[in-house]
Amino acid sequence: MVIGGASSGKSSYAEELASSFHLPLLYVATLKPYGKEDYKRIENHRMSREGKGFTTYELYGLINDELNDLDDKVVLIECMSNIVANNLFSGIKREKSYYIDAIINDIMNITKRAKEVVLVTNDISREGIEYSSDTEDYIEILSEINNKLAEFSSSLVEVVCGIDIRIK
Repeated sequence: MVIGGASSGKSSYAEELASSFHLPLLYVATLKPYGKEDYKRIENHRMSREGKGFTTYELYGLINDELNDLDDKVVLIECMSNIVANNLFSGIKREKSYYIDAIINDIMNITKRAKEVVLVTNDISREGIEYSSDTEDYIEILSEINNKLAEFSSSLVEVVCGIDIRIK
């Protein structure tokens, strides 16, 4: 699991980590584009992966059922924060526990099927700022998912200013 703030270098680190296994590579891109900034970010990520051997899937909801034949592959999932947002703000209102359980189960099913999984997530903190209730729910759900997946993960690396710090 790779965690870091916005533009911390976590994506580049995760791509290098995934490539280091020397296995076929799947990249699950989860940013659902809503405007010019999103399209620019997506294009930048595509360019950074160019020539690295990734087969890319752009998936916006739960992803396990969309992926086939993972037995000998490394699956890089970018990014848990997008998966949470895509599900939470899909227009269907559910209990927070539903999102937490559904997303964790989705990721755990992928870990059972793939040779290796590299998860990328954002470190989002409240920093004493008061947010809307929807944003508070998002932060709480993402934090709970990050905590549970970090506990399960065999390694946890934080990337700060392009520097990787092994936590676990």
